[in-house]
Amino acid sequence: ITAVHPLVSLSLEDYAIDARLHKRLEKAEGILVSGAPGAGKSTFSAALANFYLEQGKVVKTLESVRDLQVKEEITQYTKLEGSLENSADILLLVRPDFTIFDEVRTTKDFQIYADFRLSGVGMVGVVHSSSAIDAIQRFIGRIELGMLPSIIDTIVFIKGGDISTVLIIKMTVKVPYGFRDKDLARPVVEVREFKTERLAYEIYSFGQDIVINPINPIDHTNSFKAKEQYRGDKFNRRRKEKQIELEIEITKQKVILKASPEYASSNIIVFANDQEIFTGSLSRSSIISLSLTNKEARRVLKEYDRNKKFYGILK
Repeated sequence: ITAVHPLVSLSLEDYAIDARLHKRLEKAEGILVSGAPGAGKSTFSAALANFYLEQGKVVKTLESVRDLQVKEEITQYTKLEGSLENSADILLLVRPDFTIFDEVRTTKDFQIYADFRLSGVGMVGVVHSSSAIDAIQRFIGRIELGMLPSIIDTIVFIKGGDISTVLIIKMTVKVPYGFRDKDLARPVVEVREFKTERLAYEIYSFGQDIVINPINPIDHTNSFKAKEQYRGDKFNRRRKEKQIELEIEITKQKVILKASPEYASSNIIVFANDQEIFTGSLSRSSIISLSLTNKEARRVLKEYDRNKKFYGILK
């Protein structure tokens, strides 16, 4: 018997969740809830489990110690004959829609999580990590890089009992950030901040190594709700910073952004009015050339058609 005295029990409505994130959590099926010990990961996971139950889903938990505060309708599984693998085999026979895995620690645990996801079971895994990107790093080396987006789609980082950061990941084929030669294009896992869809990290193979390249590293100092005000203040400060005038030229195959020669080889953040579009590097000729097939080029065209003012800020 495990006797648990709950300190706090929360519902999903108690967290800083807007409508867009709420919809994302409804559809996401490979969620990692990460954070430092005592940050509130298990409390959030229990709230998520109860939320899925209210949606009519079949929800089960897989725990080393059955201490999650969930509703009675949710069956809580623990080690069977000292092994979570045995419990996982039984759990698959129950055919759950979602399984809350508290917590993913050892290599076998990561393999169980991956097996469940690839079997079509929605997973919420609880992972110890000091940052959101560290939660992804714990999977690297344990599973193939190309399978990562099929197993994980959303990372929720908890700090101080609230949602600090939400990241989403997807696979694409591109030239990694900072590379010049188009022949170096390769499969790249993009890690983006959910709220702004800004590219935060790129993960790719380079030789025999897996590289995590920080493009716009995430700051975890603020909660998800507080970030709204912080981001607004950040934009206000950028307005006061020196803006780099950008001239847009559109050809049959490319979108070319031209800056003053004094900014040659600089890294800049491109804005249309106050909306951040992308981060790029000016060439020695002070230009950024984007193929029309590029996602960023299509965004530039879309905002250009709306007669928005383009400018850059030094990164």
